[in-house]
Amino acid sequence: MITSPKKFLFLDRGQEFQIDEYLHRPLGGSETSLLMLAKGVAELDNSAVILNSSKQNSRSFNLLQDNINLTNQFLDLADIVICNRFIDIDLINYCNLNNKQIYYYSHDAYDQEITHWLIDDNLIKKFDKILLVSNWQLETFKKYFNIDNDLIKKKFAVIHNPLDLSLFYGYVKRDLNKLIFASIPYKGIEFLDDIINDLILKTKNENLKLYVYSSMSLYNRKDQDNEYNNIFQKLSHNKNIILNTSLLSPKQLAVELMTSNLYIHPQTYHETFGMVFTQAQAAGCIPLTLNIGASKEVIYNKENILEYPNIFNTKVYNDFIELIINKLEQTKDDQDNLYKERLKGQDFVKQFNYINIARNFLEIVNN
Repeated sequence: MITSPKKFLFLDRGQEFQIDEYLHRPLGGSETSLLMLAKGVAELDNSAVILNSSKQNSRSFNLLQDNINLTNQFLDLADIVICNRFIDIDLINYCNLNNKQIYYYSHDAYDQEITHWLIDDNLIKKFDKILLVSNWQLETFKKYFNIDNDLIKKKFAVIHNPLDLSLFYGYVKRDLNKLIFASIPYKGIEFLDDIINDLILKTKNENLKLYVYSSMSLYNRKDQDNEYNNIFQKLSHNKNIILNTSLLSPKQLAVELMTSNLYIHPQTYHETFGMVFTQAQAAGCIPLTLNIGASKEVIYNKENILEYPNIFNTKVYNDFIELIINKLEQTKDDQDNLYKERLKGQDFVKQFNYINIARNFLEIVNN
């Protein structure tokens, strides 16, 4: 199908960001996804404008970025509007009345307040599509908000989260004794001290190191790190843990993952996607986690996903330790198969490259 270029307007009222610095400082998952989707759309010969809380404008990869307060200035020029995690009834009605397509991009789970507007079928119908990041998210929305099947088919589409694979080009020496965890504290950080201690005890490998990157500061909630002070202190006193509560930029995270053997994620919260899993695989770092949220959709080797959703159970915790040990044994004894698994994981996540996600989105727009 041959289609003419379109003008896209991406709107975000969350974390402030500049599009020309996204590689060099940490961004939230939803902001990163919106930015990468806009980048892909622009590189596929469309024009794209991102408006967010930033008070400066900048240009990068054929994108213009400016202040969210200038929405009205750009709205008349746009063919298609994408809202990232906010509802504005006046904006929706304007688009409906002026034949502009309007999309809502959701990265949040059913239990988060920001999604609870989905109980209103009439509001759902005002959007051309609700864009989701996983089939797990779609199924849980359908279940918990009791959304009719016909409305699901007509108004919802799964496009996943975009990934910038260019960050993972090149060769960096991998440390086979290096394990890594990079996520916010409430996603399992309380288990990490016990995990590394048990791994060293059972493998008798004193060289194992667990690199931990975790903080709430990304979401302007650095004060909430105080809730985890006891855990941070415990981790910092473990000689086999390298703790960093300063967040990594996408470039820095890519290097840390590329130099790591296994990504350890004792998941305690359901991810609607799990971007760090795709980043780990792109880096050739093998993720190990539990069957909770969308993990089975985004991890190539399902054998690396423990078939339980709750690690608080003692048996599940012990099984997770065994899962990691089995992978460490494979690291030691069967480098050839492990190398092949890394390559297959890298190939698997190519489907999430931002250009592919943008193409999928444009197919939705044009149909």
